[in-house]
Parts: sequence; structure tokens; C-alpha cells
Amino acid sequence: MSSFQAVATAIAAQVGTGNIVGASGAILAGGPGAIFWMWVIAFLGMATIYAEAVLAQHTRIKTERGEIMGGPVYYITHAFKGKFGKFLAGFFAVASVFIDTFVVLTLNALVIICTLYAGDGPLAGCGAAAAQTLLTKTNLAQTAFGAVFGEKLGAILWL
Repeated sequence: MSSFQAVATAIAAQVGTGNIVGASGAILAGGPGAIFWMWVIAFLGMATIYAEAVLAQHTRIKTERGEIMGGPVYYITHAFKGKFGKFLAGFFAVASVFIDTFVVLTLNALVIICTLYAGDGPLAGCGAAAAQTLLTKTNLAQTAFGAVFGEKLGAILWL
């Protein structure tokens, strides 16, 4: 697997289903306030991924030729030797969770909340139970974009 394929796979695994369908499901089940609890869990996730990155640094091995082995951290520390590489490994691990949850998920949630729950949106003034019976689509992001751009264009944007 090439470096680009590894990065593309990692990004697809983090920025996919959880941020789009997960945020939509949380908002549909618990209302707009559910996003706050997703942020709280994200802080715990950032602490967990930091611990994972630090443990990966401490448990790595050196081969007989002096090369460092140990998963994805190997590539970062091999490219940036020494303490700076260790810092980069922990930083990128935490930054990926931050960008994943606090940027992508929040933007998706804001689109849903601003178009469906605010003003004359189809869920304005509805509680979570009423929202579940009012909407038949499982992807609120597609519904939100459809409310602004029309159902056909909203469906195209979220294929």
C-alpha cells in the first residue's frame, strides 16, 4: 500500500459515516443538543488517541540495522528523526480527532440544525420524538441540503 493510499484510507475511515450519518442520527434521536455530548466524547477520544500515539512511540523496536519499526508511527519518525518526530506523531493523532469531530461533524450538524430546526424548517419547534415521525429519510444531511437546494440537487450533493 502506498503512502497516499494509507492516508486516503485513514481519512475515509474517520470522516465518513460517523460524521454524516452519526451526527444526523444523534440529532434525530436527541435533538440539536446531542452535538454537545458528541463534543464531550471527542475530548475523551483525543485523550485516547494521544495515549495510543505515545504508547506507539515507547513500544517501537529498532532492527539490527538501526531502523525503527512500529506501524504508521514508523513513517513519521523515519521522516522526522528524534524528538520532533515523536511530537509530530502525538500532534497528528490529536489533530485528526479534533478536525474530524470539531470541524467536520460540527459543520454537518450546523447545516442540519440551521436548515431543518430554525426558521420555517420542517423540524422547527419539534422535539426529538416528533422529528422521528415527521422525517422518513435517514440522512438528515441530505434532507437539509434538499431543503435549501431542492430535493434533486440535495440528493446529488450527498450521493
